[in-house]
Amino acid sequence: MNRLWLSIVATFLLTASACAPAAAPSPTAAPARPTEKPAAKAEPTAAAPAKPAATAAPAAKPAEVKVPKPAGSLAIKVGETAGLSYSRIPSRVTLERLNKDGWKLELVELKGTDLIAEAVSSGETPLARFQFLDSLRTVQAGGKLKLLMEDRPEEFVVIGKKEITKCQDMNGKRYAVHSEGSPYATMSAKWMNDCGAKPNRLVISGGENRIVALMNGQIDATFVQLSDWINLDTQRPGEFPIIMRFADVLPGLMGGILVANSAWLEKNREVTTAYMAESLLDNRRIASDSKPAEEAVKKLMTEADVKAFAKTYQAYQRDLGGFPQNGGLTADRIQRGINLFTELELVKPGLAPNQVADLSLLEGALKIVGSVAGQR
Repeated sequence: MNRLWLSIVATFLLTASACAPAAAPSPTAAPARPTEKPAAKAEPTAAAPAKPAATAAPAAKPAEVKVPKPAGSLAIKVGETAGLSYSRIPSRVTLERLNKDGWKLELVELKGTDLIAEAVSSGETPLARFQFLDSLRTVQAGGKLKLLMEDRPEEFVVIGKKEITKCQDMNGKRYAVHSEGSPYATMSAKWMNDCGAKPNRLVISGGENRIVALMNGQIDATFVQLSDWINLDTQRPGEFPIIMRFADVLPGLMGGILVANSAWLEKNREVTTAYMAESLLDNRRIASDSKPAEEAVKKLMTEADVKAFAKTYQAYQRDLGGFPQNGGLTADRIQRGINLFTELELVKPGLAPNQVADLSLLEGALKIVGSVAGQR
C-alpha cells in the first residue's frame, strides 16, 4: 500500500477512534427510561430539510419485495472497525442472509478509521462502513471513495451523575474525553461553550475505561454509545442518566455511512445497488419485527447484551428513530453535515455533496424497494 497515502489519512483520522464500540459493564436488570429531557435543538443554519427521493414508489412490505440478483461478482469484502456494537447488527443480519442466498460477502475488521480509509481507497475492501465525518476527511485527504447511504443512526450521548441535568451543570465538573481534539470532544466542547459551562476536561482513552471511571466516582460525565449507556443503566439503574444526545444539539450530524471505492463502484454499480436495496429491506424488517436483530445479538454478542436486548431495541427504534429505511442521504443532509464540520473546523472549507457522494445508486435502490413515508 502507498505509505504516503496512509500517512496523510492517518493525520486526518487519528482522533476519530473515539467512535469505536465500547465494552459495557454486565447488566443485571432492565434499564430505566431516562427522565431528563434532551437539550433544546439548535436551529439549522444552512440547507432546507431533506426531501424524500422523488423517483421512488411507495414501499411494499419487506417480505413482499424481491431484489433481483444482479449481474457481476457477488464476492465482496466489506470493511468495518473492529468490535461489535448493537448499531452494527442490521448489517450483520444482511451479510448472513445474503451469504445464504449465494453472495460471498466477507467482513474485514480493521483497528482504526485510518486503516479503513486506506483499505477502501486502495480497493482492498471495496465497500466499508464509516462515520460520516471520517468519510468527509478521507475524501478531503485525497481518498478514492464515494458516500452511498446512511445505514445507522447517530447514537452518541453525554451521560453523567444524576445531579447534572442540563448543560450549565457541567461547569467545573470532571468531563472525560477519548483524546484532545477528537470529534466528540470537539462537539461536546461546542455544546458547553454555547451554554457557558467550563468543565475540567480529562483524557481517558476507551469508552469502557470512561464508564469504569464514572462508576468509580473518578469523573462526573463522559460520552458513550447509547447501547453502552443502556448496559450501564441496567447494572446501576438511574445513577448515570443521559444529559444530552449529540444529534439533538448539532443539526447535520449523521451516523454510520456505507461507502465504496470509486473505481470499483463504476464497474459494479448494479451489484452495489442491489446490496443497498437488500440492506434497506433489513432495516425495515427490523423496524417492524425485533426477531432478526435479537437472533443476531444471541449469536454475536455477549450475554449482557442479550439480557439488555429488549430495552436496547426499543431505545434505538424510539429515541434514535431506528435504522434509516430510505438510506438517509440527500444532497441537503450532506450539505448540512459539511456545514457543521466546517464550522467546527473538523474539515476544511470547500467540500460539496456531489464531490463526496454518488446519490444515484440510492435512487436506484429505492426504485427497487420503494420509499417508506415519514422515514429518512
